[in-house]
Amino acid sequence: MMDPFFALIIALYIAGKFTKNVAQDVAWKARGEDPPSYRREQERWKRKQAKRAKGDGPGRRLLLNAWADACAAGDERRARLAQRAAERRRAQWAEADADAVEAEAREINDRVASPATEPVFTCGGCQREIGQSEVAGYALSGDPLCRTCRTAPAEPTADKAADDAETSKDTRRRCHACGFLKDPADLRNAACFSCPGDEGANVNACTDCLQATRDQQETADRAFESDTHVVRARASTQPAPETEVPSAPDHPDGATGTVTSLAEWRSKGATPPLTREDIVSESGETTNLAAALQYAQSMAQQCAAGAVSCETSRATLTGGGVSGEAITRLHHAEESLQRAQADFLGMHSALMRQVNVKDAYQAAPEAGDKSFQMQE
Repeated sequence: MMDPFFALIIALYIAGKFTKNVAQDVAWKARGEDPPSYRREQERWKRKQAKRAKGDGPGRRLLLNAWADACAAGDERRARLAQRAAERRRAQWAEADADAVEAEAREINDRVASPATEPVFTCGGCQREIGQSEVAGYALSGDPLCRTCRTAPAEPTADKAADDAETSKDTRRRCHACGFLKDPADLRNAACFSCPGDEGANVNACTDCLQATRDQQETADRAFESDTHVVRARASTQPAPETEVPSAPDHPDGATGTVTSLAEWRSKGATPPLTREDIVSESGETTNLAAALQYAQSMAQQCAAGAVSCETSRATLTGGGVSGEAITRLHHAEESLQRAQADFLGMHSALMRQVNVKDAYQAAPEAGDKSFQMQE
């Protein structure tokens, strides 16, 4: 660190020199002559002019030329590196595009050539994988259950014991179709609506739902019989029923032959025989909880039926030699229907949780609103 006394001496010396120069310049200016500082500045300017007129020396010129050559060489090298990088990027892009096209073509070929696979679900109880055949055999819910889990007895819990005690006071039972509580006198033991082919799968259904199901079944049967009769009458080459059909002559030698009806014969790949398909148009007017439950259940069943129909059509078209975009589009439609079925199953499960709220309101109509009940 500098000594303060020494620093003070230097400062006084600088101040004295500055004061002396200023006083000298003022004195010379007062006499009308150029001050010494101006003459020194003029001399410095003349030396610079002479040096500039003389030009750069050989050493300076050598250094400047070397610097210019180095800058030019660096610019050329950077340009070459940028060009090589651009060429490498273009080659990588072309290779990536070729790989993408090849992968897409391979995926399409695998999807078209691969056999139809059954959709797999995860059981909500045992967490094992189950197929569509096991899912379709019980009432719709958000988490599909296998046959073992849905037939196993439920474990008793404190909440369930309280619910059973509350339910034992109420003799009403819930209808499997509409979800409303009905008196035991209005309920009947009927086959399951979701799995009619499963023997022993019986549920409780009210008389109104059973009557509506019978009416719908009779209407569908009449429409199917009418359509089948018209189509067979147009395609048949046999005479009308009231016309007597001539019998074939007996062969004296006992030879027999096979008679093929032209109305029933079909070549390979032809349209298969008519199968029964119920066409139901569901209205979206879900003005209450029961209508919303019925709508979700019906739409899920229709989506499942549509997916099965798409699979049958795809198998028939493939057997007839059809391939390409038509099969791919049909497969995508089948997958879309399966996803829609899962969404409607989730909707039905979410709505079923609201049935308890409705029962609670029916049991206690004098209760307050939601904000009153939920506040602490």
